[in-house]
Amino acid sequence: MRRHSIPWVAAAVPVLCGCWLGGAVAVRAEPPLNMPIPPFPSGPPETAEPEPILTDPPLPPGAPPYASFPPRTQADLVRAVFKRFPGHDAAEIMPFIEKNLPQDMHRCRKLARQHWNHAVNFLSDLVQEALDLRHMQETRPELFQRVLERRRLEARVAELADLLRALPRDARSEQRAELRRLLKNGFDLRQEILKAELADMQAELDELTELIAKRSANRDLIIERKLRELTGDAPGLEW
Repeated sequence: MRRHSIPWVAAAVPVLCGCWLGGAVAVRAEPPLNMPIPPFPSGPPETAEPEPILTDPPLPPGAPPYASFPPRTQADLVRAVFKRFPGHDAAEIMPFIEKNLPQDMHRCRKLARQHWNHAVNFLSDLVQEALDLRHMQETRPELFQRVLERRRLEARVAELADLLRALPRDARSEQRAELRRLLKNGFDLRQEILKAELADMQAELDELTELIAKRSANRDLIIERKLRELTGDAPGLEW
């Protein structure tokens, strides 16, 4: 029997194509192999809003490269970050960061030109660290200086490591020796900081131990005073 092509119907209605053992067999028409793919709906596809990226305005001829943000874009970043720190003044915190954590601010500037949200989170961490450091500067100035020295040393280690990885292996001996020296100094400095923090925790533990001992010695008096406070059985003793 000669086969005839069956036009493709979108509803794919079954058709009778023959008989087998006296009964009709329903066969579903198949689409031809060269059937064109229907086009996408008209209109632009839905896309997520792109992240805002910091860009510098063009430099005039002969001008040196930028060392910092343009004022407007840095102000935008600072405003976005300090929304997370109500009650704190950016005019006080940002100069502290620029002075004491300059390497971190340099990294933040580079990051902000590529990933705005990452830069906001990075600067938020810097602001929190600056708040802790300012408190340390007031209460433990010697420890504050050690922590700053450690941060500067860590930044120098990171820079030297980047430089070393970019050099051929047979030209790394001098930088490798310098990196080893910095790591030794960093380890010793970190040990000093940990010992100082341990001394602070030990002092707090001693105070707490003394407080618990005093409360235990005055257990009945404390309970009686609280009982009178709750029941109002101490007339005339109010302030």
